[in-house]
Amino acid sequence: MYLGFAFILVGLGVFLSSISSLLVIAMFVWYNTKYQILPEEKALEDKFGESFREYKTKVRRWI
Repeated sequence: MYLGFAFILVGLGVFLSSISSLLVIAMFVWYNTKYQILPEEKALEDKFGESFREYKTKVRRWI
């Protein structure tokens, strides 16, 4: 889902021919990683323990 949103921002930046959109995309990735993905991973690790840690070694974060 987050990767899809990032692609939408890339497409919008290309459509608008805006170099500054790269900053917006970088901020989006940073914000979502820090305030969405990492807390979600922590909650999943608390709930599922070792099985989630094993899953994280096999699956990339933004895929």
